[in-house]
Amino acid sequence: MKQRTLELMWSELNKTFFGGSLNEIPIRLTRSKQLYGYFTHTTNSGKPVIRISGYLNKTEEEFRDTLLHEMIHQAIHQYGLRDDEDHGAIFHQIAERIGVKRDYHGKYDFED
Repeated sequence: MKQRTLELMWSELNKTFFGGSLNEIPIRLTRSKQLYGYFTHTTNSGKPVIRISGYLNKTEEEFRDTLLHEMIHQAIHQYGLRDDEDHGAIFHQIAERIGVKRDYHGKYDFED
């Protein structure tokens, strides 16, 4: 997956699941062998960023699912919401609203 493809995917997911309300932020492709992806609001530049592992995510569906998951974290931060934990009640409310369901492995299944 190329970084530009991830940026375009972010844009489409933003329109589809968040009504285009999320602010555009950098999407970075990493070689992480531990994290599929993560959102951080504190960077050296002072701007939020989403990082997605090109090593762990193999298929377009995995990239999409991971990116959408991180976009939920972005939304929580951008909207100024405070959750009780990383995947707390607010995360689950947003996930449920956009059709994210947990499977028996504890991962999230993203349904259109």
